[in-house]
Amino acid sequence: MVIGMIAPASLFLQSNSDVRESAELPGAGLRTFLLTGIVSDELTLKPVGDVNIRVYGTPGGTATDPSGKFSLRLAKLPATLVVTCIGYETAAFNILGAPKETFEFFLRPKSRPGPCTRISC
Repeated sequence: MVIGMIAPASLFLQSNSDVRESAELPGAGLRTFLLTGIVSDELTLKPVGDVNIRVYGTPGGTATDPSGKFSLRLAKLPATLVVTCIGYETAAFNILGAPKETFEFFLRPKSRPGPCTRISC
């Protein structure tokens, strides 16, 4: 459709997605796109709060609220989102066009090594 994965395969998108064209910003003279969505844990499917969502190559970005929801205005498309959160793998995602629903991202938890066990004979 209008979405493309770039790396790593730790962020997945459900078929619902939302980038809406918004009105021009006052004085800016530019058309922006409103991206809304929710970020969840890939294993537990529970929402993840305090996830950083940054627009690659710009100072723009946002964070999810405690219920994993976010909204972000994009100045242009396509755009690459870099998604980071402590305890989860960093992921990047291309937004290639302007779909009409809400994005649902799934973050993959980082693997945690277990305690070391020494076996001797």
